[in-house]
Amino acid sequence: METAFKASALAAVIAMLTLIIKRTNPELSALVSLAAVAAILTAAVGASETLREILSEIRILSADCGKYAAPLMKCTAISVVTKISAELCRDASQSSVASAVELAGTMCAFAAASPMIFTMLRMIGDMV
Repeated sequence: METAFKASALAAVIAMLTLIIKRTNPELSALVSLAAVAAILTAAVGASETLREILSEIRILSADCGKYAAPLMKCTAISVVTKISAELCRDASQSSVASAVELAGTMCAFAAASPMIFTMLRMIGDMV
């Protein structure tokens, strides 16, 4: 929770700073935004350790969880990277590139989730 507050405070400061810089030097504004994203993601890596501990506990409790947790984590990572990339593109006034990034992210998430979807469909088919 502390990390979220720090990230929010940094984001607010960077947003004000880039708003001031963008008028005179839009290229520098984009670089400052990118640096802020990198700093926030680096801070968020510490919070992911707790998530890894929870997933390892779930794996211990359920032998089949490993094949479901991996696609779920891949989809989560894909969505985070896609969202950040698309918003950086929109911030640089490249909305068509942002749309392409979102489409690519959706396709990659579907590909990552497809083994889990097929397993679920097989389970449903076995029940019928």
